[in-house]
Amino acid sequence: MPPNHVKIRILDEVSMVIVGLRGEHTEYFHEKYGVYAPNYFFNPKYKLGQWDGKIRYFHKKNNKTFLYLIDDILPRVVELGYKVQVEDLRMSNICHPEPIKPEVFKHVIHLETGEPIELREDQVDGMNSLLEHGYGICLAGTGGGKTLMCAALVNAYDKHGVKSITIVPSENLIGQTKAEYINCSLDTGEYSGTEKTLDHQHIVSTWQCLQNNPMLVNEFQMIIVDECLDENTLITMSSGQQKKIKDVVIGDKVLSYNIERNQFETDNVAHLHVNLLVSSTEKMYRLEFDDGRELEITGNHKILTTSGYIRADELTNQHEVVAL
Repeated sequence: MPPNHVKIRILDEVSMVIVGLRGEHTEYFHEKYGVYAPNYFFNPKYKLGQWDGKIRYFHKKNNKTFLYLIDDILPRVVELGYKVQVEDLRMSNICHPEPIKPEVFKHVIHLETGEPIELREDQVDGMNSLLEHGYGICLAGTGGGKTLMCAALVNAYDKHGVKSITIVPSENLIGQTKAEYINCSLDTGEYSGTEKTLDHQHIVSTWQCLQNNPMLVNEFQMIIVDECLDENTLITMSSGQQKKIKDVVIGDKVLSYNIERNQFETDNVAHLHVNLLVSSTEKMYRLEFDDGRELEITGNHKILTTSGYIRADELTNQHEVVAL
């Protein structure tokens, strides 16, 4: 490659590499896109001096970085005097489902209310925004109907033969989510501590269950992560700064962990779901951990401890939490 010429090679929907950077400029980007990890000072590697506590979004070994940063990186490359060529190696094999309609499950009787299911307008708008972008984060309050929203997404891709895995916060929610999916005529199995029925198009599991087999996610073309957080929960942005989840806006870049690549990366917020139910009056419980972390969740949320799953409102300082 001629001097002062670089090639930005887009590898996939997540990653890109910059070919042709001089060594000092590789070091510059390595430092520029390094932010301190949340609670890095508790990490044994940091305490032993084996790690500086930073998450690197630009790897100097191979000049690999994240595609979401291209709008920020490209002007800096040009300012350094380079002429830039872009090479897009992405494969165009992404299906585009039809938009979800409120009556998509009108033939289904809700398991709790006994009434035919009709999605609300805000739920439909949120899910269709995710369909339009092909990815994203949807924020919904407790009682916002997240499981049905997930079912609607899975159903939209189901018609294209897409295999999905839905990851829920705790093992007791696997059965609940699985039942909802099956009720919506979705071929659903589970990957849990008691059952591993992977011969289905859709699977429900937890992060805890996937820890011993993290590469299982490679078998799926669609991943949904269903989390349960208080509106004041701090979300780490790609810059390393933190925002309350209620203050996150469309277009924000948030820090997420890619279990397949075993690394942190960024995700764009594509849509904000405004909960129309009166769940804000539900009693919340603040959990304080010995590593300095705090978490607010509803009392009926079950936490995995060495004594099994315990409701948040029944935890004491004698319980040892295994995983959240």
